[in-house]
Amino acid sequence: MAKAEIDALTGLRGIAACLVVLYHFTPADQVPLAPLRTAIGRGYLWVDLFFVLSGFVIALNYGELFQGRFRLSAFGEFLVRRVARLYPLYLALLSAKLLYTLLVYGGFAFHDDPNAAVLDNPVTELPANLLMIQGWGLAGSVVTSSWSVSTEVAVYLAFPVLAAMILSRHHRKWAMAMTIFAACLLVAVVLLDRQDGEEHRGALDAWDGRLVTPLLRCIAGFMLGLVTWRVSRSPRISARIADDRIGWAIGAALLLLLGSQAPDLAVVAMFPPLILHLAAARRSLPTRLFSSPLMVRAGVLSYAIYLLHPLFEPPLYGLADLLSRKVPAPVAAGISGALIVAGLLASSTFAHFCIERPGRRWVMRVLG
Repeated sequence: MAKAEIDALTGLRGIAACLVVLYHFTPADQVPLAPLRTAIGRGYLWVDLFFVLSGFVIALNYGELFQGRFRLSAFGEFLVRRVARLYPLYLALLSAKLLYTLLVYGGFAFHDDPNAAVLDNPVTELPANLLMIQGWGLAGSVVTSSWSVSTEVAVYLAFPVLAAMILSRHHRKWAMAMTIFAACLLVAVVLLDRQDGEEHRGALDAWDGRLVTPLLRCIAGFMLGLVTWRVSRSPRISARIADDRIGWAIGAALLLLLGSQAPDLAVVAMFPPLILHLAAARRSLPTRLFSSPLMVRAGVLSYAIYLLHPLFEPPLYGLADLLSRKVPAPVAAGISGALIVAGLLASSTFAHFCIERPGRRWVMRVLG
């Protein structure tokens, strides 16, 4: 099965991964301009873009397999391909973190080392992490940022049902109903976040895998991505949204919402039209920007960047603190940031070519 690629969407995924890194690496109080500080501080919303993008790309590549009669062989092939894509690097990081914790601490009890695994109940939490289902309200994630990847495993298992309801040409009413349902799920996340007693940086900032809200957040975004792909099949809509001016208007509206106090739901509502434009407008300037070799390369490395970047956060602050004793703090922050980002990109490149790709080929050879 040949996989379809849209370079602009690959570039968009790369930019989203880099913006998540910026969100985690940038202390809000060090950003001088209020709109920029607000926009960076809402970086958790780029994970919602990942979810919507995932739904769109999965529908693009596999949607036709499940619009008609369900075939177990097609579902099995789909799952093998997703396991081959996600699991090798995840398993490598999970194994390394568990091994490090056991060698240094001899167990998983609470400690202050951010690079070590903390498991309150290893008997239940360790299997959940090994199966990559911890984000279903079962456990925290040993590989910190993998909570979102874990929730995607759930929507992959549900994909045949979701595809049958949303993507089929004969089920327009179902598609509309599921769009409304996705919006309701996001509203539910906002309401539940207010009552769970956890600290959130924004209304949709749900990431703790011990709660159900991250799973609801992923399901909603993925469904919106499926709906977006269905809408993109309309030649009339695609032709209209491909207009260069429409693309700039979508981008400007998204930036305005991010830099203001607009609700998180309003920001997420801009992701489907952004994806529609980049998928439809092959020659617009925004599309050419996101299709540039640098952005596409970032998109190729995005999974490794996303999983690896939490490991670089403690060294970033430690190096900045060390340098600040010799040079002014802003200079120290700039130097440490450049060095850590360079290290992250080098590590992500190594992980992609030496773990992700060989691991993907091995899984396809064994299970395919």
